[in-house]
Amino acid sequence: MELTFKIPGSIPGKARPRVTRNGTYMPPKYVEFKVSSRKFLPKVSQPLTPPISIKIALIGSHKSDLDNIAGTILDILVDQGILDNDSSKQVPDIHITRFESSKEKFAQVTLSEISKFTYKDYLKAV
Repeated sequence: MELTFKIPGSIPGKARPRVTRNGTYMPPKYVEFKVSSRKFLPKVSQPLTPPISIKIALIGSHKSDLDNIAGTILDILVDQGILDNDSSKQVPDIHITRFESSKEKFAQVTLSEISKFTYKDYLKAV
């Protein structure tokens, strides 16, 4: 199975929990982004079967590092129930590329269920 979808706007980097005397919380802007982006994700009846390959194309200017943007997208996929979790056993293959554009800002995400492959299979493919 393969799913492709687009999340409009600039994707923030994965936020770190804030710890205070009154407890731990995630920054409100990060939580708001995660909640508002759910409407752009496909609905699934059950999580995709691992292993999963994820390709992320970032179009336009995004302020955060690529690995932090990937973390945000993985969090959204887990929250939405598309992935059980974002461990390396579940998602052994992630590609993320940024393309310049002065007109648009969005992320296009493609998830694919892949067959299990070994390190030797990977070396043959690259």
